[in-house]
Amino acid sequence: MIRKLMMTFVTLAAAAAFAQPTPQTPATSQTPEQRIAHRVEYLTTLLTLQPSQVTQITTIFTDEYKASSALDASVESARTAVRDAVTALANDSTIDRLTAAAASLEGQEQAIHAKAHVKFLTVLTADQRAKLEKFDGPGDGSRGPGGPGGPRGPGPRGAAVNRL
Repeated sequence: MIRKLMMTFVTLAAAAAFAQPTPQTPATSQTPEQRIAHRVEYLTTLLTLQPSQVTQITTIFTDEYKASSALDASVESARTAVRDAVTALANDSTIDRLTAAAASLEGQEQAIHAKAHVKFLTVLTADQRAKLEKFDGPGDGSRGPGGPGGPRGPGPRGAAVNRL
């Protein structure tokens, strides 16, 4: 009996070891509008948003995305210029000038996200803000809707609540 059980176990283990994984369908990229809709849907579930809040928040996130996207090419170009200057062993004043330009653009992006975060929070009730803070940490713009960091898309970069 034990021998039969051992043989069954060994056979199943061998079958599992040699099983071919099924190919996974590659993820399709969502449009900014889809990411915003998904994000608002998530927040609606989390915070029990009212229809008027959904409309306002969707507009805030859309405006934030458009403003931030307008800077994307400039930010990337500034970062590339800094990398190229370092590679070329540029002098200190050149690196200072290029990093200051990059920092200014990144500061503009951070301001866009912080302003959107404030607008988002003003749409919420006190209870919704408390629930969000409990879930996502302090409303300092470092995490949650309106904070910086992470992949491209509407809203702040980084936190799951923020980016879709």
